[in-house]
Amino acid sequence: MTACDPVTSGEGLWGGRRLVVASLPSTNREAIANLERYQHGDVLVAREQTEGRGRMDRRWSSPDGKGLTFSVIINEHAPPLLIPTACGQAAAIGVLRLLQGYGLTANLKWPNDVLVSHRKICGILTERDPETQTLVLGVGLNVNLERTDFAAMELRYPATSLLHETGQTLDINVVLDRLTVCLANSLSLAAPERRRDLASEWNTLDAFVGQRIRVTIPGQVMEGTHGGVAVDGALVVIDDDANRRVIYGGDVEGLSAI
Repeated sequence: MTACDPVTSGEGLWGGRRLVVASLPSTNREAIANLERYQHGDVLVAREQTEGRGRMDRRWSSPDGKGLTFSVIINEHAPPLLIPTACGQAAAIGVLRLLQGYGLTANLKWPNDVLVSHRKICGILTERDPETQTLVLGVGLNVNLERTDFAAMELRYPATSLLHETGQTLDINVVLDRLTVCLANSLSLAAPERRRDLASEWNTLDAFVGQRIRVTIPGQVMEGTHGGVAVDGALVVIDDDANRRVIYGGDVEGLSAI
């Protein structure tokens, strides 16, 4: 099976399809390169992802049956009308709600990571096609990965999985069914009229609000107090001179316990 002949299995979002492929280098890369094959609300799933990419060009691989990797196609002109830059954070909240359904306590890490037990369990990458303005929302969730799987990866941030946290091997398809419902609900937070709701909910769930953090941005590393997420999704940092800094892209590291 190749990316050219996916199997339609189940439902996507907003009337879209769920398209399942045995293996892909990257679901985001496939979607961006072949947008004419996909429609609004399609969920492109790879049972195995071999060359996935996270933020800041970090590699993200997902062995067959162990990780859940997929991309959602979002046309900003189709209903529901969503703000593209808000979709990543809204999706992260949907993943967190899924994890709560499995009895886990999860937190968020700006800009759109999900943590359990101080470890990363899910990463989200949004990419926008410059010609069509279509948004591709990529999700990578560690479901059945074991410690030995993580040991073989070059990880900048400690990782965990649903298997490790619950002690149960889970059916990937069931997890995806549940997550699709959670995303359909949480992505409504990316609607223009709900930007304040999104920021408010994020700030109640962020692992580091009010704590000292280190922020790495291109060409600079700074420390300060996490001042929460602004209405437009930016990170607010209060530096050591009490100046309010607004950051739109970078990586956060907590310098004190949650």
